[in-house]
Amino acid sequence: MGGFTLQGALKHFYIFSFWTGLSTGEQIGLMWQDIDIKANAFYVRRSLSSGKFMEETKNASRWRKVELLYPALQALCELKPSNYDLDPEQYENDYVFKNPRTLDHWRIDALTTAWRNALYATSIPYQRPYNTRHTYASIMLSAGLPPNWIRQQLGHTSMKMLETVYARWIDEDESILKWLSDKTKDKKNGPRFTEFFFKNI
Repeated sequence: MGGFTLQGALKHFYIFSFWTGLSTGEQIGLMWQDIDIKANAFYVRRSLSSGKFMEETKNASRWRKVELLYPALQALCELKPSNYDLDPEQYENDYVFKNPRTLDHWRIDALTTAWRNALYATSIPYQRPYNTRHTYASIMLSAGLPPNWIRQQLGHTSMKMLETVYARWIDEDESILKWLSDKTKDKKNGPRFTEFFFKNI
C-alpha cells in the first residue's frame, strides 16, 4: 500500500472526531465562539446537512454542551490561530475545522475521500467516518463511564440507543482502562469525566 496518512488539519479533524463522538455534520459546524477552552467544553449549536447548516432541530438534546477529553483539547489547541488568545473575538465567527486550501469549512466529500484513502493505505476495510462516533461511545461504555453522561455527550434523547446499539460492544478488558487513563490522566479533561472515571480506577 501507499504511504498516505492523515496529516495537518485532517489529522486534527479525525482526532477530535474519535475523542468527542460528534457526527461529521456537527463537527463541521463548530465555530470558535462555541469553544470554551478554560471550561474544557464546547457547545453544539449547528450541523451541516445536505449542504446547509441547520440551527434548529426537533431533538433539543442535539444542541448540547460536550466535555472535552485531553486529546480533543490538544487538537483544538494545535488548530488555534497563533494570536487567538490575544483577541479571540476576532475569530468567533470562524469555523474551527477549515480546509486549508479553501479557508472555508470542510465539505463532507473532501473529508470522506481523505478518510477512504487513509484506510486503504493502512489495509483497513472501509468504514464510514460516522463510525468514529460509535468508537467513542463504545470506549466510554467499556471504561465504565455512566451511560447517562455518555448519552448527554452524544446528544441522545433517551438511553435506548446506548442499550440497543452500543451495549453489545462493551469490553471488560482492563487494557481499555489503562489506555484511556494514559491518554487523559493528569491532563485537562471535563470535570464530570474526571469525577466519574478516575475515582473508579
